[in-house]
Formats: sequence, structure tokens, C-alpha cells
Amino acid sequence: EVACLGTAIIFMPITPTAPFVCHLEFWAFAGPRFPWFVAYLLAQSIRMTVNQDREVWEHRAHLMPRNRVKGDYNWNKYDQWLKYFYSESSIGWDSPDLTW
Repeated sequence: EVACLGTAIIFMPITPTAPFVCHLEFWAFAGPRFPWFVAYLLAQSIRMTVNQDREVWEHRAHLMPRNRVKGDYNWNKYDQWLKYFYSESSIGWDSPDLTW
């Protein structure tokens, strides 16, 4: 929320669809006081930046051991959260067969 412009919300879910391929959807919403051209430019700028980094998003990995820096969040909590989405039989990063 910007005090003089109003509210703008950008929602961007990223879902893996195949090994090293992500489906990305992008929605931008602006309140009635938010100037449409500013919202449009903001949305386009974010869309281009994310598209430019798509290869990084599709090939990111969290290899062990993880490098921690001061102020990092707890990786154990993140690992527990990830376990909700993957089973023991899921294809892993080190799997020789990455076909679905």
C-alpha cells in the first residue's frame, strides 16, 4: 500500500510441472485510487524481471549442507514444509531418471 496512490497487489504462484520446468501465473490488482498506468508499468516491470530469472527459478536447488548466513531463516522448518508436497517415492535431484 502506498499512502498517496492506494493499494496494489501482485500474486504470482510458481508450480513445478516437470523436472526443471515451472508454470508461472501472474495476476496484478490495483485499487480504484491507484493510477492504472502506474499499476501497468509496475506489473510489466515485475513480469519482465521474473521472466528474465525464469531459468534460475526452474533450476534452483538446495543442496546439503546449506550455507547459512547471519539472519537466515531455519532450513529445518523449510524442509519440513517441503515434505508436505513430496513423498519418499518422488523424483529427487540426484535421480538418474528425470522423466515423468
